[in-house]
Amino acid sequence: MRKIQLFVIISLVTILTGCMKESDVQIPDKEIQKENVYFPIYPSLDENNVYFGAGTGSFYALDKKNGALKWEKKAVANLVNTTTVTNNGIVAYRDEASLIGVDAISGKEKWKLKDNPSYPYIASDGSLYYSGINQGTNKEMIKNIDITTGKTNWEYETVAETASQPTLVDDVLYIGGFSYIYGYNINSNEYWEYKINEEENKAFGVIQNPLVVTQNNVVFGTGGFIYAVDIKTHQLNWKYETEISNGDYYISASKGDVFLGDGDYIIAIDDAYGTVKWRFNAKGLSAPATIEEEILYFGSGNYLFAISAIDGSEIWKYKANDTVGSKPVISDGQIYFGCFDGFFYAADIKNGQAIWKYDLNNHKVSNWRKIEEKTIPEPSVSDIVASSNSTAQTIEQPNPIETPETIEPNNKVDFKNWETYRNERFGYIFKYPKNWNLGVLSGDMSSIEITKGKEVSLSAYAGFYMEEFAKDLTNYDKIKLKNNEEAYLLITLGEEITELDLRYILDNSIEYLLGFKVSTKYYNENKEIIDAVINSYEFSKGFDG
Repeated sequence: MRKIQLFVIISLVTILTGCMKESDVQIPDKEIQKENVYFPIYPSLDENNVYFGAGTGSFYALDKKNGALKWEKKAVANLVNTTTVTNNGIVAYRDEASLIGVDAISGKEKWKLKDNPSYPYIASDGSLYYSGINQGTNKEMIKNIDITTGKTNWEYETVAETASQPTLVDDVLYIGGFSYIYGYNINSNEYWEYKINEEENKAFGVIQNPLVVTQNNVVFGTGGFIYAVDIKTHQLNWKYETEISNGDYYISASKGDVFLGDGDYIIAIDDAYGTVKWRFNAKGLSAPATIEEEILYFGSGNYLFAISAIDGSEIWKYKANDTVGSKPVISDGQIYFGCFDGFFYAADIKNGQAIWKYDLNNHKVSNWRKIEEKTIPEPSVSDIVASSNSTAQTIEQPNPIETPETIEPNNKVDFKNWETYRNERFGYIFKYPKNWNLGVLSGDMSSIEITKGKEVSLSAYAGFYMEEFAKDLTNYDKIKLKNNEEAYLLITLGEEITELDLRYILDNSIEYLLGFKVSTKYYNENKEIIDAVINSYEFSKGFDG
């Protein structure tokens, strides 16, 4: 059975100051070697601790509240890049050719299975699944074991070699292999398979990351494509060609949308149709994303981001000193992640500000606030989300703007050659140049994307307004729309990309959004066109449906 090993080599030697500002961090007296201080893709949590392995060659249990070390267990492997799972007081993880279960409180080993396992998966019922080698037949098996004792409940032979961690949904175990994905029914022992087109694939058909199962599809990526296979018909529903031809496709899904990193963007794809709903400018995903309460949390290079899963708007971001290398995990209002600077962090989920960090090299904890106290002041609405050009800072309430600006019509623009888009459900209307490409209306008829090559991406959206997830408008300018309604506009100029974010909230019930991501070169040369699109935007009050 072939397994895909991921090796990360970090050769920089520097002084670690953590992922926080220098003024907040006590810098160690000596230099620390950063070699192999990377983190696993998937940490895990229980009610007391957070568990993970690292490039130090150890597994760790830290107290969730204050980062104190509960236990450390040396691994057989010097480079620990694995998945930890926990249930019923046991932490299970893969260590080279073994699957090991240890006591969550003490770290004492409870059982060990030497069967060359895949990464383990915990189902919602607490069962542990993985693929491993049967010692008697030397054949690869799908296994279900008792995480408390390590005893096998059942196993049956796979039809081919596998490469990914399994995923169980509605009694079907989904697993990826080499050019194939498989769906095993754990009750009937029946299975189905789907084979990709090997001729178009640019990665030898290896499907090594966990498959994501949505309401309609099983979604996975390999060799330059994202595939969505119908979970009922087992036929291809849609296929999306990515900018990257090979690499890790970290896919997540929520409420009818699929999210992934692709080149310089994080993108949202409609699960039903395979059309792109929005793009967020970031340097791909350095680890899988976590979705909670319609907010997407993820590491992208040296940043930890929180963005809206609905429209891709930025809520907050935190710049680290090195790559955010693990999937963020969330519990009790805190978000936990590992950074390649050699620290493991706990941060406030509302704004990304660090609460504590644990130094893997010196075994020290730095704390930024007393989180043991029971009474923590509740944030205002403006504290919940930070503006799109702000790092994780506390945001004050916006000062009122007495005189709204008006974007004046540009007489150089000839609307005779423009198209008009009208959204029938929410009643918004705007004009756009004829040579821009109209995308496909979203399944809920709320959003549309219009593009002009790689120069312009325009996303129009309307939906029900929720104050708890509202965008902070501190840095927005108040303007007047075509129908004399007051709206908010934020323009963020970047070296390569310029973003414009227009928002209007109707009676605290419906939010209208018009967002641009434009190459700065195009914006500087065609500002009158962008202004004309914004100036043409109007809407009727109310919605149909």
